[in-house]
Amino acid sequence: MLFFLVGCEENIVEDETAIVSFDTTFEENVQAVEIEKGDTLDNLPELQRSGHYFLGWYLEDNLFDQTLPIEEDIVLTARFENYMDVYDYELRDGQVIVLAYNGELKELVIPELIDGYTVYAIAEQAFMDTDIQRIEVPVSVIYIGFDAFRNTKDLKELSFYGTYQGEVEATLSQDAYDEWLTDYHDVCEKEEDPEHPNDESKWIFRGDCPIKKVTGQTEPVVVDGKEYIAYYVVMDLAYYETLNYRNKIGFNAFYGSAIEIVHLPSRYYIYDPLHFEGASELKEIIIDENNQRLSSIGGIIFNKDGDELYYYPTAKLGSSYTVDAGVELRFSALAYAKHLEMIEVEEGHTLYTSIDGVLYNAEMDTIITYPSGKIASGFEIPEGVETIGPKAFYGATFLEHIVLPYGLITIRELAFESTSLTSLRIPDSVKFIGGYIFKDVETLQDIVFEGSVSNDNIPTLLSSPFYINFEDSIYENVKIFVPDDSIDEYKLLGELRHMRDKIFPLSQRE
Repeated sequence: MLFFLVGCEENIVEDETAIVSFDTTFEENVQAVEIEKGDTLDNLPELQRSGHYFLGWYLEDNLFDQTLPIEEDIVLTARFENYMDVYDYELRDGQVIVLAYNGELKELVIPELIDGYTVYAIAEQAFMDTDIQRIEVPVSVIYIGFDAFRNTKDLKELSFYGTYQGEVEATLSQDAYDEWLTDYHDVCEKEEDPEHPNDESKWIFRGDCPIKKVTGQTEPVVVDGKEYIAYYVVMDLAYYETLNYRNKIGFNAFYGSAIEIVHLPSRYYIYDPLHFEGASELKEIIIDENNQRLSSIGGIIFNKDGDELYYYPTAKLGSSYTVDAGVELRFSALAYAKHLEMIEVEEGHTLYTSIDGVLYNAEMDTIITYPSGKIASGFEIPEGVETIGPKAFYGATFLEHIVLPYGLITIRELAFESTSLTSLRIPDSVKFIGGYIFKDVETLQDIVFEGSVSNDNIPTLLSSPFYINFEDSIYENVKIFVPDDSIDEYKLLGELRHMRDKIFPLSQRE
């Protein structure tokens, strides 16, 4: 009998799974997961840590790419930013002013509290030149400063969140004070102020009462035999809705940014066109429906009743717009709309009329808005027009020549701002010229003033027609021609003092 020893080779099976472990470097506990090799890891948990931003999960020094297949065991590390480390800020009256952000996040939610203090303002230039893409601001921020988001080339959207937090000092009349206590009688329980015991002029309210404390009263005033006093109080901001505590935006806050959508809170009450000056990609404004003074219709700012149009966003899509009957325009509302080629007026409108897509008042003696997107190199203002409105030709970059009619009397401020005018002849009928009418007209070469001293019709310049930037003047090659007998008078005009060496007699014009 023969026996054979057969060597059995061990069958080694390679492990087909990988373990992903999570290092939170803190008290958060995230369980490791086991996945098939070659699979991707989706839906990584978003961690929250008080006083910190969660930056994401990192594999060694790089943000983990969830689209890549996992072939081996790995450890992902959570990375955070501490608010106090990434914000430069200062405390003023116990509240935070954000001065700058130095962190890594591209989509940012500014916290309501930093180090326990309410964030109430964003300083001038705080986010200028940063690469943030989206930002959420707490409604406790009542002021966004000048140039706050200037040149943020990646910023697409800004919105507000949360409820109004904190307290504010106010003065309430006797009737207002009584009304508050009547409406909130179930939660307003009056107690002695522990900081001022035995002082009957001061007391506090516990719980959710809108009035937190009374700090004093005025001297009594007797009217028709009845005694009145006013109360100095500290109120919960959630209930304090006066114009003294509103969300405000500084001029040029978004200048040069790529912002497309802005959401505005219920207490953004006062609109000014300079809030969005230079926001050339802005398509839509959305206003909180609880706002008592403003509304947005189709992304356009109106007053609450919808019968006053305040602002048509610069980059809102659409080549034409019709002004509805009963709607009045404010603040050169349609001047900024760079895509508009035609402005129409609904039949029956009593204030405006439209000729070839250009907006005039109903009497046809004032040109209000020449649409910025209108494709034409020249335009002749009709006879009978006496006034060119403020910003009437703003941003009309196709326009190189404008013919002004004899009989024109007034050219309002910023009338030709940001056009492509190369020359302009101003007839001697013009009596008044507003400031900076040639602001940012980089193509300008020559201007002719026809008004002369002999006819006593040199126009009154209400300010300089030129927006002078001494570091980089765009008017280097401009020549100003005036009647030969009036050259000295024009050179003596204070409003032209920076252009005196560019003033020449009309006889020298080729």
